[in-house]
Amino acid sequence: MAELWDDVTGHTASDDPALAAFVEGRWQDYQLHPEQVSPWSEVKARILGQRP
Repeated sequence: MAELWDDVTGHTASDDPALAAFVEGRWQDYQLHPEQVSPWSEVKARILGQRP
């Protein structure tokens, strides 16, 4: 996640302690509950399915 963020923004999460804490919290949530996330293919299908 941190590498993706750096690629997208040009900043590392460590540049902003609040952002680093947020990313770490999200990672911990994912590790505890991986069944609560959707793969990109499903998210994309839901988004495209909502288009008029």
